[in-house]
Amino acid sequence: MDSENLTRLLEIYEAAGLGGVEITSIYSVKNNEHRNRRYRSPQWIGAVQHTLQVARRLDLGVDLPAGSGWRMGGPSVTPQHANSKVVLDEALLSGGETFQRHFEKVTPQVIRAISAAGEDVDLTNQLVDGTIQWTAPEGKWTVYSLG
Repeated sequence: MDSENLTRLLEIYEAAGLGGVEITSIYSVKNNEHRNRRYRSPQWIGAVQHTLQVARRLDLGVDLPAGSGWRMGGPSVTPQHANSKVVLDEALLSGGETFQRHFEKVTPQVIRAISAAGEDVDLTNQLVDGTIQWTAPEGKWTVYSLG
């Protein structure tokens, strides 16, 4: 892949409404091996850097998975051992307002409400079947969830 085609394709993807691309390094195109860039060679790194620069300009995400392109995991991998990311969320509430959230793709580890006055309420044990509902007492509150 050359810089001109990388740029052209990224612009097409952005215009089509895609949010990003994935760089998958598995093998060259048959009968076009002379254009192959050896994995992690200076030419390969240059192509990745070019992709990142153009994607940043177009506000596209870029995913570069570890390994050869075959996904890590499968049906035998439990959530405990699966690839994951940390998700921190916060919500601002005033007294009497209700914080309600259903967590589908995030496994909350802790949910805490902190008042403007410094009061700290652990809400983690109020999570039932991935859903929490809590009404804030008087004052200003921030509810933090870490999953």
